[in-house]
Amino acid sequence: MKKIFTLIAAAMLAVGANAQTYKSNFTDNQIFDATKTNVDAAVAAGWITKSTTATSNQKPGFDPETEEASSSLAKADYYAIKAAGTKSITIYVTGVSKIKVFVKNSNASDIRTLKAVVNDGTEQELKKVSGGTSDMGVLSIEKSENNKIEFCATGDLYLTALKFTTADDLTPALNVSPAALDFATSPLGTSQTKSFTITGKNLTAGSTGTITLPNLAGLSVEPSTFTVGADGKVNQEVAVTYASTADVPKASTSIGISIGSLSASVDISYFSRAALIAQTTVSEETTWNWEDLSETVELTDETTPKNTDTFVFANIDYLINFGSFKASDIVISNAVYPSRAGKFQDGTIGFKTSTTGTIVVDFSDTGKSGTAVDRYLYVNGTKTAYSTKRNGSSNDQKKTGEIEIAAGNVTINAMTDDTENPGQMKEAAICVYSIKFTPKPTTNPIPAATGIKGVEAEATAAPAVKKYVENGQVVIEKAGKKFTVAGAQLK
Repeated sequence: MKKIFTLIAAAMLAVGANAQTYKSNFTDNQIFDATKTNVDAAVAAGWITKSTTATSNQKPGFDPETEEASSSLAKADYYAIKAAGTKSITIYVTGVSKIKVFVKNSNASDIRTLKAVVNDGTEQELKKVSGGTSDMGVLSIEKSENNKIEFCATGDLYLTALKFTTADDLTPALNVSPAALDFATSPLGTSQTKSFTITGKNLTAGSTGTITLPNLAGLSVEPSTFTVGADGKVNQEVAVTYASTADVPKASTSIGISIGSLSASVDISYFSRAALIAQTTVSEETTWNWEDLSETVELTDETTPKNTDTFVFANIDYLINFGSFKASDIVISNAVYPSRAGKFQDGTIGFKTSTTGTIVVDFSDTGKSGTAVDRYLYVNGTKTAYSTKRNGSSNDQKKTGEIEIAAGNVTINAMTDDTENPGQMKEAAICVYSIKFTPKPTTNPIPAATGIKGVEAEATAAPAVKKYVENGQVVIEKAGKKFTVAGAQLK
């Protein structure tokens, strides 16, 4: 029989709503089914707090009892977790040596990483969860301590279950966090330093572990070894520096960590370019079609570039295959998804033109959950006549008419009404599928009229000319005056 406990809210309220309590009465391998009902009851009991409010009816795909994939689990409402402090679930436990964390990634394409923060320390990566799958992450903690553990992720994951181990864990363990570092260094000769932490327990006291570097010029670590303490534990921060020495495309390698028969690794992504790509200026008809881009690139405050940076789209070409997309024309600012499987989402798009013209924008609401609001399209900081507002499952995709623009820099973003400050607007996220720029045709002046007496030489618009026979001769009539073929004016 499954060891699943269901909390009864009425009983928990007797303990005192939201009073912080370190729960200790777990049985070994006890399973907590993290439905909305059970989590809310645990919040009332005081051993869970949450900053997330987002829930969804989901079907878990990983059985906490067998710890294997399963298609027979029932659907229920579960909370989504994402950013620590703002969209997370925190538990307070003691007498627990290990927690197995079960989550579901409902997004079909994005890989999202499950993380944990123990006792307000640094984030630890537990598991990378592929798009559209369920999986399990494992967290080892100190059984003798009161442990505050916050569960979060790099993107929305639904927390479906927790499984608690209370038996003493005597298995030697070696871990690293984070398990991946991303370096993008430009121009040549500059460097970046990032770090990871090695942790371990139940190891041989006084033994020495090694850190093995790959064959990558410019990559170094400090220190290059680590020592196990008298308690059989290790907690060593390692600084990793990458100083670019060559112009190289996006590539990856790994740093090895080992002690005795145990090993771990940190994935290293690196990139170096001699010079950043400069923004180009458009003068001819141009279409930027995000639907040509199938990849998804998500920017955060830890990526390169960050989600607060302004950069030429082509300077993330180590992440994405642009194909026919004219990436050097486009500048992105404050973007979360420069490309999200066929669209741009959440940020400002810019380009530069040397001539006046018009643009047509194909855009929509993001379709996210929450209150549906009017999202107005802005061009160069000015509100246009176009807006979008999702309706149910529809994201209200629409295409604008021709919007006139002047030569120079052009920006495209969205704003919505700021309900907290009536009469004010605030930034809003939209999806952009394509932008088409069409230059205005140039109007060349008509050459000055010559060859006919009595006509102003400076005339730039030729008046209508009539040619006919009158009194037996050919007559040319222009501007109310009559002339012979030779140019002599007739009375």
